[in-house]
Amino acid sequence: MPIMEALLDDPNADLSLAAYDWFAKMPDDEATAVLIEKLKSDKLSIHEKWWAAEALGRRGDDTAVTAIRLVAATFVDATPHPRELEKRMAASNLDDGVARLLVRLAVAEAELGGEELAAVPVVLARTDLNLGRDPIVRVEAVNALASVAAEGTLDVLRDALLDEDNEIVEGAIWALQLMGAKEAVDALLMVAAPERMGLAEIALTAVVAVTGPGPGAGKSIYDLAPGQLSRWWDANRSAFPSGICHRCGRPLTLATLVELLEDPKERPSVSKEFRIITSFDCGFDVDIPAEQQDVVAGRAAHWVATAGIRYVAGGFYKYGHERDLHQAVRASMR
Repeated sequence: MPIMEALLDDPNADLSLAAYDWFAKMPDDEATAVLIEKLKSDKLSIHEKWWAAEALGRRGDDTAVTAIRLVAATFVDATPHPRELEKRMAASNLDDGVARLLVRLAVAEAELGGEELAAVPVVLARTDLNLGRDPIVRVEAVNALASVAAEGTLDVLRDALLDEDNEIVEGAIWALQLMGAKEAVDALLMVAAPERMGLAEIALTAVVAVTGPGPGAGKSIYDLAPGQLSRWWDANRSAFPSGICHRCGRPLTLATLVELLEDPKERPSVSKEFRIITSFDCGFDVDIPAEQQDVVAGRAAHWVATAGIRYVAGGFYKYGHERDLHQAVRASMR
């Protein structure tokens, strides 16, 4: 550990990042203390604090939550209410580096079960509030909305679907799929049209992931007649109750995700989805062909059998904690 701790400050960025990754995976509780000290240090750059926060989030040790909030408070007095936070962040005149760090702190806090910082990415994902910022801030903020649940999330994601930056649109599609609400499908249908080309295919996949069997299942957007998907949704929307997170056309259950993990084609995305919902990493390795990782579904099934009993069908969960889906789809930023 002393050797790896020294490497955290190595001028060679590859060595430094490898050391942060090591501390993220190290089971010894002392690793959390080392990362907290790094995060709080006045000597570290904002960029280095970003990596410390990222590693703390991955560790899953909730004793770091207080430190994460204290560091965020040195830049802005956080509040879970987006409108008020918007005013405070504007008054703080945050630069791009600090804005990125705050987004990462919000994700790390969410990974550890907290939600006091959840409104941070909601504010920083808005185009109208961040016109002069480096585009990477909005990219990271929109991506963070898959990990947090805050008032006004749906509004911001709906606006992000219209962005010219494809990376932002793809991040919004993913976050809406994980939301699983009927209102999220309404938004996704804005993109699931031939005019958006490649993005339409991604949006169609997300719609099918939420709604299950329908005209888009196993199809390309170009296989559908104009308006076919929207007409089908208009006829079937009432079958999807409000306030329920849906997957494959029914209220989300962990058993559904385990079943999906049996399919090698689904493993890359569903393993990521499984971790965001439960915080459990089922061990999918992006460097190994998915079809060679049947063990992933077995790990997930074993975890569900031992720890998944408390998950309610249709509940909206982030890293093992149920969140308020009604609040996430509630309009609050306009």
